[in-house]
Amino acid sequence: MADTPNVQVPKGYEESTSDLVGFWNPEEGPIHFIPKIARLFDSSIDASKPSCLIMGELVDDCPNLINGDKEKVLGRKGDEVGVWYKPGMRAIKRKAGLKCYVYANGELDTGKPNAMQMFSVNAPKNGQGMNIPAEDMRKLSKPQAGSEGMLDEIPF
Repeated sequence: MADTPNVQVPKGYEESTSDLVGFWNPEEGPIHFIPKIARLFDSSIDASKPSCLIMGELVDDCPNLINGDKEKVLGRKGDEVGVWYKPGMRAIKRKAGLKCYVYANGELDTGKPNAMQMFSVNAPKNGQGMNIPAEDMRKLSKPQAGSEGMLDEIPF
């Protein structure tokens, strides 16, 4: 980026970015973060099904993140990270803005070829969260016209 003459950034400010430091790998341990927003996509495996990425801010350092190059990276408190939503973490739906401590908690046999991974979603007692707002970028996996409650139409 070119230098901008005569620009004085206020003292104590730093440049912000919307880039995610990395993505949580549940097999490596828990994550402590504040969910902020979700992005809905058509799945790259089956475009008729949705994928959901929850983005949020780390509450504590997280050594078990994977970056875009599939390398392990350390996420620091305050970093923006991504969590790929799975049906077994449905409890996170109403946790926007709350500190959440999430970890893999076994599997559930659903009769399908692969068991559903389950998660424990913990938040402060009496915390008043709201539904995680979602940016819907789906084309093929979107609910049919006239459907209400987008976040209830997908496994989220």
